[in-house]
Amino acid sequence: MILVEATEARAYAPFIHVESAKLAVLTGRAHRPRELREAHRLFTEIGATARAQQGARELGSNAEPTPGIFSTSRT
Repeated sequence: MILVEATEARAYAPFIHVESAKLAVLTGRAHRPRELREAHRLFTEIGATARAQQGARELGSNAEPTPGIFSTSRT
């Protein structure tokens, strides 16, 4: 995140939080909800409402993340 701030590439910040949430699932760490909340906040801030809504749905479920709008995959 330091590099994002230093290069003023803030538009990428919510995607970094989404990926961090995915890593939390894979490593068994408990910070997934925190990362998804921050991604949701940042997507809302930049006006990416569809992605923010998907994040809110993921936060509301106890299931692991599923591919969809909140996914950063380009396939």
